[in-house]
Amino acid sequence: MDETGGVFSILKREDLGMGFYARHIGPRFVSCLCSMESIAAEREKVVPQATGLVLEIGIGPGLNLPLYDPARVTRVIGVDPIAEFLDLGRERRRRSPVPLEIIQGPAESLPLADGIIDTAVITYTLCSVEDPVQALREVRRVLKPNGRVLFLEHGLSSDAGVAAWQHRLNPIWRKLAVGCNLTRPVQKLLDEAGLTIQRIESYYLDGAPRPVGFLCRGIAHAAPAVREGSDGSRPSRLVSPCENDEPGGRGNGLVSRLAGDGANVAATEAEIGQFPVVERFELAEGLAETAPGGEAGKDHGRDHGVSP
Repeated sequence: MDETGGVFSILKREDLGMGFYARHIGPRFVSCLCSMESIAAEREKVVPQATGLVLEIGIGPGLNLPLYDPARVTRVIGVDPIAEFLDLGRERRRRSPVPLEIIQGPAESLPLADGIIDTAVITYTLCSVEDPVQALREVRRVLKPNGRVLFLEHGLSSDAGVAAWQHRLNPIWRKLAVGCNLTRPVQKLLDEAGLTIQRIESYYLDGAPRPVGFLCRGIAHAAPAVREGSDGSRPSRLVSPCENDEPGGRGNGLVSRLAGDGANVAATEAEIGQFPVVERFELAEGLAETAPGGEAGKDHGRDHGVSP
């Protein structure tokens, strides 16, 4: 084999290796990191504050789901673009204490109407969103005038020495953690998106190396001066469940109810805008039905529409 062919073969092997890692290993590595006891303790300080209709961007494996208070939350709409991360959360979604809808799609273009969300929950997500400012602008757009953003993020340290190490390590870390960045300035991103920060705390996570352990936690609101559609975001669109689930709608109408205590309802494949919806789970009364072509309690692929 000539020299050019040899180099090309090596590059192809590396690309294939990273593809396998990104699909099968990286998501599990990140999920394990985000499940650490110290990180879970930080989540517990944020997620239970959520109320009403909740939007969670970057829901991934669903690590926040057990922390939602069913007495305070009416429904969670979870958004994540990466199927491999969503796949890791199937069992948590089945055990969700609150009604849940999952959309597989980017946070930068939410298929939701303006002003319908009471609480947006953003935890360890801005580090890996492709365009974090646009994602936050979309969050601002869908918030009610009195809606809140509860955020818990790691990012660029205010300590120059630590920040220098973050910039050095970021190219390696980004590959290892499948798109996670150490160098996102959390407060600046919130400001650029037009959100008003009510409260923010910056600190290092106990026991974590400082380049990966600088956290920002707090609450933000949509700034009234920029709520009036002045950001140039695309027209909003909201699809109701019945549009997809009823015969003649865009969905195929198949629904399976999962039996058992606290069972959920999983609806079938449809779309909201151009984004496939993965699942919908409703709290049910222990009903079990068999949808055509499947078994009771079995997932029937991707499903449904979103309702406020």
